[in-house]
Amino acid sequence: MNIDITVFWQVYQSPVHEVLFFIASVFRYFFRLYRGYPNAINTTEKIIKTKGFDNRSRDFFKGRQDEKNDSLHLYSANNDDFRCFFGYGKKTCYVFGGTDGAKKEVFLMSYKLAQFLDRGADLKRQGYLKEAMDCYIQALKVDPEEMSVYLGLGKVAHLLKYQDLAVRSYLSFAHLQVGPIEDAILKDRLPPEFQALYDTFPKDVLSELPKKSAFALFFDPNTPRHIAHSLIDLSPDTMRSKPELVPYAEVYHAHIYNNGTYETILKRHGLTFDDQTRIDKETYIPYGQYFLLGNIKWDMLSSKDVIRLYF
Repeated sequence: MNIDITVFWQVYQSPVHEVLFFIASVFRYFFRLYRGYPNAINTTEKIIKTKGFDNRSRDFFKGRQDEKNDSLHLYSANNDDFRCFFGYGKKTCYVFGGTDGAKKEVFLMSYKLAQFLDRGADLKRQGYLKEAMDCYIQALKVDPEEMSVYLGLGKVAHLLKYQDLAVRSYLSFAHLQVGPIEDAILKDRLPPEFQALYDTFPKDVLSELPKKSAFALFFDPNTPRHIAHSLIDLSPDTMRSKPELVPYAEVYHAHIYNNGTYETILKRHGLTFDDQTRIDKETYIPYGQYFLLGNIKWDMLSSKDVIRLYF
């Protein structure tokens, strides 16, 4: 599907986008404060009854072990490799705990799947990239519909310079990310925070998008940023024609590697975090958003079989 690029720039390079981006940032900040984001937790019946979880959580988790009696696992939405703002659906739940009753958003998944994700992230940080990739592939065999797997796989593929695999993985992640949003829009069941963002989006631009859920691409910069870096940084011809992007490609590489070299690479090139953010905002994020608008299979959002759709 071809998207008129003027539709994109109408949002991204206008004062309206600046306002929308600010609103999204404010929402993200306060919702993260409100919810908190715990580390990954292994939950068994014993832990579920531990002080800190009130009756609402215990009622929710009662009898929720999977079919293979695998222990229930809560996976934080604020993990270095699996950060997600717009993703929600059948595997997402809320845990109420703490003295202030703070609501924490977590992903519900089997312990086996979470182990593969944790192991993959650890191997990546240690530099065992092919072994990390194997972990994510094993995770796909456990649950080929889990979006976090595709995000982790995309990062490892980028680090290995497997451009095609990285792009297909990020497309799969984005598909699974916007699918539940489209379903919620059709059923008029958007959560309040999504509804607030949706209501602020320019209606004339919304009408030109392939699906209404595409508005989410303008509020979540991470997925467009990742896929754009893979499209641009891993294309030798592009990098030769735009040598000014080479330092930022190296900074991004260190950033997703998460192996402690990020600050060193920034200093080596005389750059700051703000410099990286600026280039991402000016170059990578808009490119990624435009690419996703044109390459997500919007008419197939109801399907979660992303392996068939994108691989």
